[in-house]
Amino acid sequence: MAESENAADFPGPDFGNTIDLNAPSIDKDQRAQGKGSGKMIGGAPVKQGDYPDTVGVAGTDGDVRCTGVLIEPDLVLTAAHCANQGISARVFVGWERGKWFGSYAVRGSRHGLSPSQLPAGCRSLQCARDLAVLLLDRQVANVAPRAIAPAGVIDRASLYWAVGFGNTQSNGQGRSNIKQWAKIPSVSNSCGTYRGKADREVYGCEPGQEIVAGQMRGSADTCNGDSGGPLYTSADGKTPPASTTSYMLAGITSRPTSQSQRLCGDGGIYERLTADAQNWIAKTETALRNGQ
Repeated sequence: MAESENAADFPGPDFGNTIDLNAPSIDKDQRAQGKGSGKMIGGAPVKQGDYPDTVGVAGTDGDVRCTGVLIEPDLVLTAAHCANQGISARVFVGWERGKWFGSYAVRGSRHGLSPSQLPAGCRSLQCARDLAVLLLDRQVANVAPRAIAPAGVIDRASLYWAVGFGNTQSNGQGRSNIKQWAKIPSVSNSCGTYRGKADREVYGCEPGQEIVAGQMRGSADTCNGDSGGPLYTSADGKTPPASTTSYMLAGITSRPTSQSQRLCGDGGIYERLTADAQNWIAKTETALRNGQ
């Protein structure tokens, strides 16, 4: 979302996807933190013990600049535009910066912005798969991976809960040390149409593949550093469950809407975990575990 840092500033190890300076992650429509920045607009600190599957994602410098979510004991899902900039070398588990209870090296990574993954002529995150899979060097102990929500649950959702390590101010600044969460209203669960006008044209989302959530000048929104973080929903799509462990994963934080007038606070777009996206994740996991 903020002016992008050059990807060359985040070299990181080469896990099979070289950093492509011409890839869509280098445009200005992302929610990855630049150097020195870095939460949730209108959010609140997470209570210790809640959302342990939401993790911090860092580059080789160890600075958490993106967010991720544990989907297998040793597998993290995050945003492709984070991995493409080298923010994919280490994962931290915990609630507060500098007080992590787990640090894990990433031994394999694949993302949807590699040249072989991009549709012909694609130069925007709207047409790319803004997902990355990180295989850790070992399993995360005592943290349950998050289940992915069925399509029907996402279709009827009216509220979402976002969690992340991002910034707290609408100008993309305001670093917070504590993981935060925010309740965000659904705008479009599958980037369809509104009052006869295509959501693709209004918000800059991809039909059937992305979720739009949050409002212009709304009270809650994701921000820089929340990229790759989870967008959760409940079983009925509107009522918080008794425990945060009962939320289901609906999407992954990607970028602001095309109508946003501020860096953060005017709504965002989230990669929906469709059946197609889940198939891609499964194939990518298999390739990583096979050392490919």
